[in-house]
Amino acid sequence: MADLRPLPPLGRVRDPPSVTSQRVTTFDAAHILGCSPGEAKALLARRRPLTLEEVEALALEHYSWRRHTHDPESYWVTVSQAAEILGVSIQRTKQVDKDFLPYATHKSGARLMRRQQLETVANARLSRKLQENR
Repeated sequence: MADLRPLPPLGRVRDPPSVTSQRVTTFDAAHILGCSPGEAKALLARRRPLTLEEVEALALEHYSWRRHTHDPESYWVTVSQAAEILGVSIQRTKQVDKDFLPYATHKSGARLMRRQQLETVANARLSRKLQENR
């Protein structure tokens, strides 16, 4: 089963070595970078092997987030996509993201959040609501 533990934001808190030192496959790097495996291989050619943290940092330079705003499988989501996943307003998402929803800042200035983290939070919220309604 995948590790669903939320990863801390880039540049603020360090992940334990077991998470950040994991080597990333070309296929996974392509998903994180939002490109084809061939494009990822070209981007990573001089940087192999890379850790998850290094590939995410590279994505903040190369990821074309506008191209993925309607992609339900994208690794990164914008604040508006995060709000939709969580079922809250964009304003509310911006209010809580600093302390509760880790994000990284793309070179364009856009805040990007990891989809898996948000889906984990959304599922936990739904589970809590279901427990309360029993």
